[in-house]
Amino acid sequence: MKIINPIYDVAFKYLMENNQIAIDFLSVLLGINIISLDVQVQEFVDVSESTGLKLFRIDFKAVVRTPSGALVTILIEIQKSKNGFEIERFQSYLGLNYLKQNIVLVEKNMAKKEGYPIIAVYLLGFRLKNVKVPVLKVARQYLNGITQRPLKVVKEDFVEKLSHDLYAIQIPRLKMNVRTDLEKMLDVFNHKKYKTSDSRVFDYTGDTSDPRVARIVKHLGRALIDNDNLLHSMLVEDEIEAHFERDRLAKQLLEQRAEEALQAKKEALEQKEDALRTADEWKAKFEALEKAVQDKKA
Repeated sequence: MKIINPIYDVAFKYLMENNQIAIDFLSVLLGINIISLDVQVQEFVDVSESTGLKLFRIDFKAVVRTPSGALVTILIEIQKSKNGFEIERFQSYLGLNYLKQNIVLVEKNMAKKEGYPIIAVYLLGFRLKNVKVPVLKVARQYLNGITQRPLKVVKEDFVEKLSHDLYAIQIPRLKMNVRTDLEKMLDVFNHKKYKTSDSRVFDYTGDTSDPRVARIVKHLGRALIDNDNLLHSMLVEDEIEAHFERDRLAKQLLEQRAEEALQAKKEALEQKEDALRTADEWKAKFEALEKAVQDKKA
């Protein structure tokens, strides 16, 4: 089945605008029971003044049922990046979410403000240097700081709201073979398996026996028929990305030349200092010889 390539920012935005698909995707990825999901922030973020490049981020407020049956509200932040240079941007927008607060009713006619627990999700179009797995999960663990043993305790509100779990999906590391529900869902993003001559379109032949995966595939396939504007936006995204890449390479070349010039200047200075040292040594030898001759004459 032909589908639009969900790796594109505008295509992923289109996908996550479908509330049921967003619930399916995040429930499987995070392994949690999401009761409801509301979009809080959905925007393309300027990351380069020289190119006007905008990248996608989206924040959800989710009501989740815990294993004990309690309902809790959390923030799920998704950021998507094709390049590995935006750590500062990730930090910046994560920090904004720590500032968000929820009004909680304490007693009758009394309320207080509380921060949300946060889960951060990063979809990466590049490979992390030291992590080889397609999906990285960084989960908090409660340890005794003296013995270093894990603590068997109920999660503490103080800790949950001042730290967060992290999930990083490395799209280039997705496997060819799929087994788990999560692998089946992420398989839709696997450009190595399903790419065509048109980078905007996948020829998807994966497993759709899971209705959650089938929903995603059907939604992405419908866009090819019903949404010409989306395909045009993907073409524009390609042009912006190419312009940005040229700008990045030009900047990299300038930095390399500046570094080479600085290194050449440093080497020339070292050579000059060596020459001066050599001259001083010969001068000292000549003066010593001249003094020895005069002493002999005397």
